[in-house]
Amino acid sequence: MTKTLLFAAAIACGTIAHAQSITTIPTDLTTETWEVEAQSLASDNATWNQLNYTCQVGFADDKVYIQGLADRFPEAWIEGTISDGALTISAGQELGVFKSSTGSLYDIYFSGYDGQTTAIVDAEWEYDSANRSIYGDYFVTTAQLTSIYALDAIAEINIIGPQQDGIGTVIAPTSVATAYNLAGQPLHHSASGAEKGIVITNGRKTIK
Repeated sequence: MTKTLLFAAAIACGTIAHAQSITTIPTDLTTETWEVEAQSLASDNATWNQLNYTCQVGFADDKVYIQGLADRFPEAWIEGTISDGALTISAGQELGVFKSSTGSLYDIYFSGYDGQTTAIVDAEWEYDSANRSIYGDYFVTTAQLTSIYALDAIAEINIIGPQQDGIGTVIAPTSVATAYNLAGQPLHHSASGAEKGIVITNGRKTIK
């Protein structure tokens, strides 16, 4: 991705001038905090750094809304569409305005990355509803919509939702082991009485 990231070295030390998201979310949207694990390409265009942060995720019909996926823009929302386990996030969604160290202002947008060219493309990711997780190979934040002029490049994106506790109904046993045979195996008393033979109860052998 070297050709796409010359921009990052020039403005990486700037500040967020305006971070209000342009994407509109439903007024009744319910969100949860999901964990994000990803790799971020450093300004040397060679080093990948581990990222761990959180974002807000909400679902409405076949739409998913994610706030703070680009960690420089924690207030910005992006919208994606889910179909048969695939998640498509349209390129060109505005994240905010970035101010470089020289004072220049740049509108910053979301884009996928095809791994080969500097073309602006939609992000085609995977959504696993059973495991409540989203996986994406790449996305970039770009200052251009004609071709990638990247501020950040993020790879191996794993977005993981709160897992179900998996606790079901606990069924109590109908009998409790209070005696053992000569092999140390528990014997269960029930309505029909204890098993026959030599039984050890409270450390004493008895014959049933």
